[in-house]
Amino acid sequence: MKLIFMRHGFLEGKFGDYTKLKFKDFEDLLLRNIEPAINKERTKIKLQKKLDERRLEFDAMITSAQNRGIETGRIVSELTKIELSKKTELLNETSFETGVIEPSDTKNYGGLRRKVLTQMFNSNHTENFEGMKKRFMNFLEETKNVSDYKDKTILCITHGWFMRIIELYKEKENLEITLSELLEVKPTDFLDTIEINMVA
Repeated sequence: MKLIFMRHGFLEGKFGDYTKLKFKDFEDLLLRNIEPAINKERTKIKLQKKLDERRLEFDAMITSAQNRGIETGRIVSELTKIELSKKTELLNETSFETGVIEPSDTKNYGGLRRKVLTQMFNSNHTENFEGMKKRFMNFLEETKNVSDYKDKTILCITHGWFMRIIELYKEKENLEITLSELLEVKPTDFLDTIEINMVA
């Protein structure tokens, strides 16, 4: 079984480029006070290119239970005719709370990313880091045990901050993660993918 983890599609309007967001917009996005829609046109163009170049081939699809994941799944389904198999909270974005960032953090996006990741690692104003790793492992275990997925390639649509854990798992084959490793993970762009081969 192969799992292809993909970050959801491009977001509409100003949310399509996080580096240009002001504090309130970025905080609202982190706290899920707002749910920007997917930019269908940009997302379709990039997905179609990946499909045409055979850089995205799969047999079934799972998305997070959040709107961005589900909307992206609908676009993928429209282009490929492969129906969404399942929605799961195990692929949801990291949860954040008020206090995870401060207005001064948004003066430098690189520094802001570092701040958010450090908060994640320390479970400070964020979902518990050990719990986040555990839900990823639970997702792997649940998916591996679905008989219909045996010897298949599954597209798994998820979110940017959570993708860092997936990238480290691919590199290390475990989740014994240090802060420096988390900080060094290259951010995934919208619709970028990480492939993991699962052994039965």
